[in-house]
Amino acid sequence: MSALHFAQNVVLVPKGSKLRLVDDGKYEHVLHNGFWKADGSQESSIEPGAPLVKDVNVTSGSIEIGPFAIAGVYHLYCTIHANMNLTVVVQ
Repeated sequence: MSALHFAQNVVLVPKGSKLRLVDDGKYEHVLHNGFWKADGSQESSIEPGAPLVKDVNVTSGSIEIGPFAIAGVYHLYCTIHANMNLTVVVQ
């Protein structure tokens, strides 16, 4: 994660694995299930089978999210940086 974006906005995760997110600096992020919509508003939602990510604070280092037990497409976003969306594809 950079100051304002995920380094990759789409990632592939094997079913049953965890996702490691690394903060490239000492940037504050608050992660949540859902995504930023095109109109600039936030959509807080959790897809069935997604691990719960609610108000996860990241200010440096790395965190793990998961495991992702069910194949599918999941969405995460940073609540304080507009359009900072991540799509997680689990196979």
